[in-house]
Amino acid sequence: MSGYIIYFVGGLFILLCASIMWAQIDHFVDQLTGSTRIRWYRRLFWRQTVEDLMAELQAGKRTEISGEEVELAKAYQRRRMASDIRFPKAGEIYEAIGDFEVHYMTAHCAPFTGGGRSILPKGERVRVCEPSNPEPLCVYCDPLSYEALHERIVSAEERAHERYEGYYFNIDTVDLNRFFRFVESSKTDEETNKHAG
Repeated sequence: MSGYIIYFVGGLFILLCASIMWAQIDHFVDQLTGSTRIRWYRRLFWRQTVEDLMAELQAGKRTEISGEEVELAKAYQRRRMASDIRFPKAGEIYEAIGDFEVHYMTAHCAPFTGGGRSILPKGERVRVCEPSNPEPLCVYCDPLSYEALHERIVSAEERAHERYEGYYFNIDTVDLNRFFRFVESSKTDEETNKHAG
């Protein structure tokens, strides 16, 4: 009888050790992949970016992209970033170190946005709006020389539209680190929450 008790206690001990080890492994995978809501093996072996998913969609290789796939792709992109990358925060100001092809977006008093690409001249500064994630892949920014750049960035036709409300930039975090220099932190709630989302 005592032998059965020993086996039983030993089995419980093994299960306890296995549970602790599994919890540690799961926590390590969460830290590595940056996500906790998706099965660990999908997070660990995922190898597609958001751009890869969009390319497959446009090529007709898929008919939709799920929210889970987008989260997996974003977590994968964060893992590929340099360990010393600076994630922008609300109110921070960056200066272009050279002419930069920027993706601008236009706001309208309607359920749609416009936009395109333009050249942001060397030396121009932008202020980061409130990021939607503490480690954003990209951020919305407002140019400090908003009025001076307005005509250069947005076409006269779009500016004349009766529902047009303004413009702002969408800049990748990697590009912000590579093609801009950090200047300072300076914010007000009104400025940094303008395009929060």
